[in-house]
Amino acid sequence: VAFTTDPRAGRSSQYCTDVAKALNAPIFHVNGDDVEAVVHACELAAEWRQTFHSDVVVDLVCYRRFGHNEIDEPSFTQPKMYKIIRNHPSALQIYRNKLLESGQVTDDDIGNISQKVSTILNDEFLASKDYVPKRRDWLSAYWTGFKSPEQISRVRNTGVKPEILKNVGKAITTLPDNFKPHRAVKKVYEQRAQMIETGEGLDWAMGEALAFATLLVEGNHVRLSGQDVERGTFSHRHSVIHDQETGEQYCPLDHVIINQNEEMFTVSNSSLSEFGVLGFELGYSMENPNSLVMWEAQFGDFANGAQVIFDQFISSGEAKWLRQTGLVVLLPHGYDGQGPEHSSARLERYLQMSDDNPFVIPEMDTTLRKQIQECNWQVVNVTTPANYFHVLRRQIHREFRKPLIVMSPKNLLRHKDCKSNLSEFDDVRGHPGFDKQGTRFKRLIKDQNMHSDLEEGIRRLVLCSGKVYYELDDERKKNNATDIAICRVEQLCPFPYDLIQRELKRYPNAEIVWCQEEPMNMGAYNYIAPRLATAMTALGRGTFDDVRYVGRAPSASTATGFYSMHVKEQAELVQKAIQPEPIKTNTTI
Repeated sequence: VAFTTDPRAGRSSQYCTDVAKALNAPIFHVNGDDVEAVVHACELAAEWRQTFHSDVVVDLVCYRRFGHNEIDEPSFTQPKMYKIIRNHPSALQIYRNKLLESGQVTDDDIGNISQKVSTILNDEFLASKDYVPKRRDWLSAYWTGFKSPEQISRVRNTGVKPEILKNVGKAITTLPDNFKPHRAVKKVYEQRAQMIETGEGLDWAMGEALAFATLLVEGNHVRLSGQDVERGTFSHRHSVIHDQETGEQYCPLDHVIINQNEEMFTVSNSSLSEFGVLGFELGYSMENPNSLVMWEAQFGDFANGAQVIFDQFISSGEAKWLRQTGLVVLLPHGYDGQGPEHSSARLERYLQMSDDNPFVIPEMDTTLRKQIQECNWQVVNVTTPANYFHVLRRQIHREFRKPLIVMSPKNLLRHKDCKSNLSEFDDVRGHPGFDKQGTRFKRLIKDQNMHSDLEEGIRRLVLCSGKVYYELDDERKKNNATDIAICRVEQLCPFPYDLIQRELKRYPNAEIVWCQEEPMNMGAYNYIAPRLATAMTALGRGTFDDVRYVGRAPSASTATGFYSMHVKEQAELVQKAIQPEPIKTNTTI
């Protein structure tokens, strides 16, 4: 009641709480002028929730005495209502008169209470003028020991001992003897068991399952929600299996260790409200930092139904309220010819909301680097199961928390070349996943052709991100273009200046190309180009004008709706990036 808009214009029924009828939740309507009744109704609602563990709603029937803000005059639009309100005593006056009439208190008692409250408010108001907020003030007990951006947090390895990988791998690929899964799912689990046995050919789903399982063994809660996440939108995850005869369900990740608490791993198919579910998971992740909390969109562009959560909370919550979160958002992304609504996770939106400066290279020394701590979130486009394993484990194995936006794959889930060996997951020195710093997430994956630290004969360095790498690599092999190097930028934000400059030094005579499958006004190009130019300028390798673009032309639609057109465009952009002639200007398809 009593907003500047007539209630009839704001809803279709008399009560604002009628929406709760859809949930079969009890609704307590209470008169806001009766303060004792309000307290009673709220206590009753709290007891209901604690007793029955279900939703309950309190409809506080009251009014707004003043306008929406200092310059709003509600009688502009509600003259009759506000004439009544101006002549109506406040809730405080009504309760004061009630107490005086009952003889329970005196005027002096009420005056003393008013004075006490006014003094508290005034003292706090004066104190607020000199108050400097401390990040610690905003964190619950679970967050003890976590570091703020002002404190350096060392980078930790995320590799796991080989014997642990083998043990958990066996546990999560073993089904009960009397369980009868669908024959296709049974085959999937047999193939996963073979991956662990041989240590070769681990696919995306297996890399994810190993990340979950190893975190569980270390005592961390793992939680995943979203539409169809139990099976996986693309039928790749199969974390919950259904007996084909009894309908009984079995979740292998609930049996990683003996007598495992089933609450340690939670995977839940959600309702079709991206806004509601992502908002809930964000709150969950802020409560306990020792949980890997993930939300997966059915397709990446479905996240636009939760845009308010990204804009108001995830991207800016730490800057506004000093609250950290390690929430992981999985957004399926990639151009496979599925049309405008199933191709793009709108990568450009998340990069545009990133707060790192494109013209300043931050401290990149591994012992002093605070680049991730100081940015508002991380955006990655990962291309190997092992790197996905490490980026998920990195969320927990650090002394701070930061949101992670993942452009997750679709066709790479079953791609013949998108495989990792078990040795890339472990912490053994000398294994393929182990580099100078140890086994950890690779922010950039260098060219896989065993190039030396200085390759003067390479004429072109193609930088890309995501699954277009595999198409570029196929085209390079087809053309025997050994004088072209291809590097994958796995972590787009914050930008890996140190690794980019390492590759620029490795290929001193190469022209620099950014290749993407998204249109020019989308994807990573507008984020990458100025930062790549900054890295080049610092080395004397050129300026912004020397960054060449190869990809689709600017477009209002994310993708074509015709599969044949998609195939033609995709083939052309890959051919352009690998063409033998120099790329002298930006090339759009």
